[in-house]
Amino acid sequence: LNFYTIVLKIGCFTIHWYRYSIQVCYFIKPLNMRTFKNSTLAVKNKIEELKSRLLSVAEMISIYFSEVSIDDTKAYFINVIYDEQILFKEEQFIAIKKIQNEYSEFNIQIFKERQLKNSIANFNSYALLHIYFGKIIYGSPPIPNILNKIEPAHYLSISKANFRKEQLKIIDFIGDAKFTYKGKINAYTSFGLHQSIELSFRSLEQFLCGKALINHSLKAHIEYLELLIPNIRSLFIDDRGNHQEFIENLDRAYNASRY
Repeated sequence: LNFYTIVLKIGCFTIHWYRYSIQVCYFIKPLNMRTFKNSTLAVKNKIEELKSRLLSVAEMISIYFSEVSIDDTKAYFINVIYDEQILFKEEQFIAIKKIQNEYSEFNIQIFKERQLKNSIANFNSYALLHIYFGKIIYGSPPIPNILNKIEPAHYLSISKANFRKEQLKIIDFIGDAKFTYKGKINAYTSFGLHQSIELSFRSLEQFLCGKALINHSLKAHIEYLELLIPNIRSLFIDDRGNHQEFIENLDRAYNASRY
């Protein structure tokens, strides 16, 4: 892939994400996020069915439902909060993953109570949109003393400022990669390009999933986001219609440059 083509594609992750009201996620449309068009009754029945499935796996503190309108379709979110003192067994994680795959029309996220608390403490807009403004469909509100103190306008302004800081980091890495590309310093170019994409993914994950994947592998980030953005791999397709080689090469180059 041409270097400047890659930089241009990265731009779709980094520019104007936070120009939103509470009906956020306008940028999901060009990324073709998974949406669900159906009647209100069908959605309610699905939610009840999904809630029963989740509770059959483990006891939860609370389950939240929220939705975002995108033209004539809606994106549905289910956020599940569980007590961190409960240690999930491997088969329970497998069961939850299976539910996420079976009910892919819903964007299902699982949080420990501590993770949610950290998300709010870091002014993550996901928590504002999907928990504070979400509808509780099971249990009781987690950490109500913290949720009750949220002032949406103030919270959102800090969330925007935090995003801009991350955006500047991404832009810096892109600038470094462009500079070293001109100087034919390939190792540093690959490192800068890898980091700009990785940080873009992490910002997107914070926004769409409420938590970023702690992993330096671009392949792992793509797999993490793919349930929500089925066409995310198309961002990296080269002239031969291949995306895998490019991602693997960047991961290898990153490891070689850093370690």
